[in-house]
Amino acid sequence: MTLVFDDKERTFLGWARNNESTYLWLNRSAQPEAAMARARIERLYADFPDSSGRLLRSLRHPDGRHAGAAYRGALASLLMHHKLVDLGFSVTTDEDTHGDNARPDLIAVRQDVGRIVVEVTVLGSKQAFDDHDWRTGRLVDAINDKLTSPCYTLAVHVHGELPDEFDASPVVEAIGDELVSLGDPGPDASSAGPWPNLNVRLHNAEVDIDFIALSPARRSEVEESGHRIIDIYPGGGGCPNTEGRLRRKLHEKHPRRYPAQVVTGDTPYVVAIGLCDVFASSRACRDSLWGDEAIALHLDQPDRATPFRKNNGFFGVGPNGPKNADVSGVFFMHRFSAEIWHKGTLSFEYFENPYASCALRPEVLAPDRVFGVVASSDDRLELGWLDEAKGDS
Repeated sequence: MTLVFDDKERTFLGWARNNESTYLWLNRSAQPEAAMARARIERLYADFPDSSGRLLRSLRHPDGRHAGAAYRGALASLLMHHKLVDLGFSVTTDEDTHGDNARPDLIAVRQDVGRIVVEVTVLGSKQAFDDHDWRTGRLVDAINDKLTSPCYTLAVHVHGELPDEFDASPVVEAIGDELVSLGDPGPDASSAGPWPNLNVRLHNAEVDIDFIALSPARRSEVEESGHRIIDIYPGGGGCPNTEGRLRRKLHEKHPRRYPAQVVTGDTPYVVAIGLCDVFASSRACRDSLWGDEAIALHLDQPDRATPFRKNNGFFGVGPNGPKNADVSGVFFMHRFSAEIWHKGTLSFEYFENPYASCALRPEVLAPDRVFGVVASSDDRLELGWLDEAKGDS
């Protein structure tokens, strides 16, 4: 049996470096939490058909900048496959489907349901922010590798963009000189600001460093926990246009990508999206499918404003009729990355498409919540959250 992680003795008890991939840290960590996460991933992978080793390569992706996205994509596929198997489906992956045609990620079959096609994807943070964090992480690792201090912890802010390759020594040396100049703040030290600050120019970026003094009590705590001079640093921050990026993900996984003989019109087609964008709330998911909220202002009545919903969602009705009627629904996986650490953290929301040409009963997939039609009339559908799905028994 192929193992995801090395079968070896581990002694490292520290935490991951800033730019270290989840896989690399799990593979070398002797912490009990890491051992439990490894065991969970091994169980998931053992049940997943991966004859070519493609999913395994994604889990082990060596490139620091893209390793996170590859790992999360593989994990989302493992968890979606596991859920379908738990629900009694016989599941084949694109590994099992032969031929030269493009093949969907998962095909699930159950006697009382028939065949369902499930495409899996992941929404992470915007690539520009990932790139910024990756470069900042390289700077932070360089500082942590060269400097320590029993008296201070540092907060680092990078304004502008560092290049992919840079020499961090000017920043490291400037911080070292400043630590010598500051000396020991004494027994009355407090982490309350204002803090001594240093600014260093590195290529086209400005690096701001705050020197936060550690109180005597805090010094004892950090000594016991293996203090690094920078434990946490600000990331790129924010993930704008979450709804628009969700729509792009959905279009990328549209069934028209596949030949008619691979995905037939009489088979329910579901897109499952693992959410790693902290702004991808249930509301953002809803708006990506049913359109952004907006307000109409009336020029002749300035004190009157009418809320409405734009017709820019993935679902709805356009000039040529229902939009994307060949997609039965969308399955959102919230907090899926945390599932390997705390089983039961993952939650599923299903948004059904009332205009689908091939509908799927939501309870078949046993989601935690369902968004769909709560009332209807001849010319109107009212959408909202239905009673919590109990599963298909």
